Amino acid sequence: MANSVKPGFRTSEFWLTILVNVGAALLLSGLIPAEGVVAQIIAALVAGLTNAGYGISRGLAKRG
Repeated sequence: MANSVKPGFRTSEFWLTILVNVGAALLLSGLIPAEGVVAQIIAALVAGLTNAGYGISRGLAKRG
């Protein structure tokens, strides 16, 4: 029996990654006020880690 993998856009990981990236983009663009540069750095790091986590989880899901 073959391992059936859902398309990426139908997973909760995808939507969580999108949500985090939109929030980080809004914060980094200044549309959401940030209390200094540290908040912007943290937002960028969280977005990057979320993207990396999504890539790893999709790779593991496709691998089986």
